[in-house]
Amino acid sequence: MHRRRNVSLIRSLVIIAIILNVLLTIFHVLVMVKVIPYNMVWGGRISTFDEAIQMETASIIGTIIIILITSVGLSKRIINRTSRYSYQYKLSLLAISAFFGFNMLSNFASDNSFEKMIFIPLTSVFILLYLSIYRLLRK
Repeated sequence: MHRRRNVSLIRSLVIIAIILNVLLTIFHVLVMVKVIPYNMVWGGRISTFDEAIQMETASIIGTIIIILITSVGLSKRIINRTSRYSYQYKLSLLAISAFFGFNMLSNFASDNSFEKMIFIPLTSVFILLYLSIYRLLRK
């Protein structure tokens, strides 16, 4: 029963991480279509809309890659550690956590108070989610 509870908890955390990443992708798209001003992202250091498009495109591609990697965690073989790629998946969770950690450091350095107020807590949630999934997969 304890193992079954972990499986459902892992799947729930993976789904939450995917949903949050999809919402983050939507946010980046909203910046690209000028619904959200581009000076509210990237620490307020972007000076032209063309720069914003380049940075947001890179962010969307990175976030989609993170979504794809995260979705592997829905596999029963990964959760039950019967896949030969379980170790690589756990390493990718640590790498994603580190990525969000560096992202949080850049949020602290931001000149934009909105970015600090919204994205530091959101980034913290991402870090906790990915480290929790990692920890549960290690059991």
